[in-house]
Amino acid sequence: MSYVLVERNTDLGMADVSKRAGFGSANNLYLTYKREFGIAPGEHRQKIRKEGNVGRYKV
Repeated sequence: MSYVLVERNTDLGMADVSKRAGFGSANNLYLTYKREFGIAPGEHRQKIRKEGNVGRYKV
């Protein structure tokens, strides 16, 4: 779920994404996201924006 929130809701801050995904804090989201996907959520979001691939990646 966090992957989808980061990817599709680029207007939400990471604190909001972490709350909606049930992580409680942006730090918990960062640590888990980085471990699971090998990229920080903010870096992933920047990559999507740069490439214009919003909504292209699937969970």
